[in-house]
Amino acid sequence: MREEALRRQGYSGGMTSNGFMTRVIPMFSLGLLMTTVGSYFAWNLPFGFLIFAAIVELILIFTSSKWAYSEAANANIGLFLLFTTLTGMTLVPILKWASYTGGPGIIIQALGISALTFAALAGYGATTKKDFSGIGGFLMIALIGIIIASLVNIFIGGTMFSLIISIISVLVFSGFILYDMAVIRRNFSDRDYIVASIALYLDFILLFQNILQILGILRSDDR
Repeated sequence: MREEALRRQGYSGGMTSNGFMTRVIPMFSLGLLMTTVGSYFAWNLPFGFLIFAAIVELILIFTSSKWAYSEAANANIGLFLLFTTLTGMTLVPILKWASYTGGPGIIIQALGISALTFAALAGYGATTKKDFSGIGGFLMIALIGIIIASLVNIFIGGTMFSLIISIISVLVFSGFILYDMAVIRRNFSDRDYIVASIALYLDFILLFQNILQILGILRSDDR
């Protein structure tokens, strides 16, 4: 999905600042709102329903390279909002764990740290003359390493190992914010606002999840 726009004919001029501010930012913000709504309504739903939501969520993200670029704008927006709502539902287990571990305030704290970090990195990526599009390969290798380490940790189950994975993940997804901003600026068009919103939305959610994980682990050690 991240590289699809690079191959589209006639879309190599980069997204304009106006297109980013009037299309991507509102869509990104609406996605976060729908995530909040999804978490709220799924808080007391059976775990089986959350599994179903996760499966549909994965289907949408793996097919996003098809529907996010289609000409049916209304359908694109609808699928994006469905995806972000389902993401909110699948966040419920980690939100409950964090709330139990450190109280509801830990979620607000993680959200605030994530928002400030995201805003700082996205703002820097939008204004810097440096080109971070070249770090994509390194970030993908690091992401694969994180996935493998997370699978190993399922069997090891070590708190310290989980903390290390989350810290590295925060660094990697911070890098993805800079990378995605570079690709959006240089290779996306204003019409690619849905896929740009998806990329930044995933960066934010994954950043938030790992910051919440870090705070939850540290808070549990203090109890």
